[in-house]
Order: sequence, then C-alpha cells, then structure tokens
Amino acid sequence: MIVTNPKLDFVIKCVVMFFVAAAIFGAVVYRNIVTDIQDHAGFIIQILAGELIPPPNFLYYLTVYSLAFFSSNFQTLLIVSVLVLAVAVTAKFAVTYQIFRLYYKDSLLPQPRDRFGWLVTIFALSLPFTFSLLTPAAVNGRWYLGQIPPNVWHNSTTIFLMPFALGLFWVSYQNLVIPSLRRNIVILLLVIANILVKPSFFFVFMLVYPLMLLGQAGGLRRSFWPNLIPVAVGVIFLAAEYYLIYLIGAGNVHTESGGVKFGPFSVWAHYSPNIALSILVSTLFPVVYLAFYWRELLKNLLLRYAVVLFVVGVLIMALLSETGPREFHGNFFWQAYVTNYIQFVAVAVLFVGKLINSKMLGARFLLILGAFGLQVFAGLAYLTRFFFTGSYF
Repeated sequence: MIVTNPKLDFVIKCVVMFFVAAAIFGAVVYRNIVTDIQDHAGFIIQILAGELIPPPNFLYYLTVYSLAFFSSNFQTLLIVSVLVLAVAVTAKFAVTYQIFRLYYKDSLLPQPRDRFGWLVTIFALSLPFTFSLLTPAAVNGRWYLGQIPPNVWHNSTTIFLMPFALGLFWVSYQNLVIPSLRRNIVILLLVIANILVKPSFFFVFMLVYPLMLLGQAGGLRRSFWPNLIPVAVGVIFLAAEYYLIYLIGAGNVHTESGGVKFGPFSVWAHYSPNIALSILVSTLFPVVYLAFYWRELLKNLLLRYAVVLFVVGVLIMALLSETGPREFHGNFFWQAYVTNYIQFVAVAVLFVGKLINSKMLGARFLLILGAFGLQVFAGLAYLTRFFFTGSYF
C-alpha cells in the first residue's frame, strides 16, 4: 500500500498550476498579445521616468519592480510580470484548495476520504479556468466584454488581487462563525493588501461584511463594534486613494480629470446587448445549483455570504461609472468578476459535500455537473481563442 504525503501532494499540485499559468502568461508575452500586462510594465517605466505619478494602489507595480531587482528594462519587467502572475494564479488555486479542506475539517470531513480528495483536486484545479459561456455577441468579436467571468487572464492587477480577495473572504467568513482578535488582525492586513493592489473587492466587502456581522451578532451588541475596526481602517485608506486618483491624478495616464457618477447600466449596456443573458452565461453553475438548493441561502452562511457579495458586486457594476476619459474603461466591473469567482468556490464546496454523501448521481447532480463542465470548457475554449485571435475581447 502506498502512503501519500498530503503536504507533498499539495505542493506538487501547486507546482503544476504554477507551470500551467506561467506557460499561459509566457505565451501572451512571447506572442506579444496586447493585454494590460504590457501596459502595466510600461507604467513602471513611466513612473521611473517621472512621466506618471505613482498610483496609490501600487503593490503590484512595486512587487514586479522589486523582483526585477529595480530594473527599468521593459523585457525584464515583462519576464518578472509573467512569474508574479503565475504565482498569483497558483496562490488563488492554493487558497481555493484549502477552503475545501478547512470547510470540511475534522469531524465534518465527508466519507470516504479518498473520494473527497480527488473531488477537491478536480474542482480546485478546474475553478481557475471557469469562464462565461459564448453569446451571440461573440460574432462581433466580444466574448469577454460585457460578461461577468469568474476569471480573467489579461488584467495584471485583478489577477494579482484574486488570492488576497479570496483570502479576505475566507478569513472574514471564519470570523463571522467565531470572532477572534487574531482573525481581526489578519482581516486588517488583508484589507490593506486588497486596497494597495486594487480596491475593487473592498468596495463590496465594506458594504456586505458589516451587515453579515450585524446579522451574526443579533443586533448592535458590544461584540459587534471591534470587528468593524478593519473596515473602518480600510475606508480611510479608500478615501485617501479616491483623493489621490481623482483629485490629484495619481496613476492616471490621461491629462483630463475624472470622477465617479451614478449611471445605471450606461457602461454595461455599452458592452453587452443583452445584460440578462450576460448574467446567465456567467453564472450558470451557481444558478443551476441554487435552482435546486435555494433554501441553503437561508441555512448556510458560506453560501449566503458569497451570493450577497456577488449581488452587491453586480449592483456596483450596473450603477456606478467613472467620468472623463476613463468612463468606458469598466473600472467598476472588476469586483463583479472577483465576487463571481468567490461565489463559484462557495457553491463548489457545498456541491462536493453532496457528491461525497450521495450513493448515485441523480438528474439534478448531472445537471449541476454539466453546468460546471460547460463553464470549464468555456474557459479552455476562451483561452484557445485568446491565443488564436490575439484578442482577449
């Protein structure tokens, strides 16, 4: 009988994910497919040349620049960008994998454990490749634009943000279950990291997490207030970023100023001819799951937290936009992509538990599995199209 080492097994899976991600980003750079990866490497050079005020959400740029040993060579920055982004995707996989493990820790671990292990491996390795299904808009060259994919492959800062956002979701979920000072400190650090990379997920977190805390505390009890400290600190950081970006112009390559406005569906409708369809093709897996298990929204905290985050993320996407030259850049879309991935993870975690405890695959299980499989297939097809057409649109 061969005894496997769980830690070594996990490391091997992370190494596999790293090389797959590195191959994808390496191919993007090698083939010179135009993405934000090249643009963001160029931003670093512009900042060093004094042509661009350093952005307040500087953590990605600083990481690449530091690991490039403070080089200003464009090719060197691109190579380091590939490695940093591959590590970010690997970290996203690692956090996803551990969420499965920790949710079913100890006595909650379903039986048999060997089946649990390979199911977790399949879902955790597949989730980073899920994507929106094809729509008629693809005929006009738009597969990604206007959709809410749970993963993106072209935007460096969003890719870099994902493990930090997913980590913040998981630790804050644990704090909702059992609050502790240690978790609040970790949440504070993750809040700051999120904002310094890209504040998109924090927009949603600062609205949803206090409401979840309030619900778990059963009202405005004394225990409620200390848990708000990480959110309050994050709001201060966010206000400073707003001032620096929109009033000072830090990190803005445009000479014209801009701001934030209430513009319901103005930007989204610009990219999607059918918003309802865009939502459906981007969320088929959770939608099919919830069609059968909608009562779990009331009973299961993990699912409810993830779904509410996604709904609020989509509302921000639909209702807010920038003014000025960046109006149609879709910078209020990113949090919807991040929260959709979080929703996918939460649904997959619960679905794996059901698969383990069932003796046979009924029609509903096959439908849910089919929906998940379609979104994974869509992700692989999207990447194939990405490389053949040279466009992430």
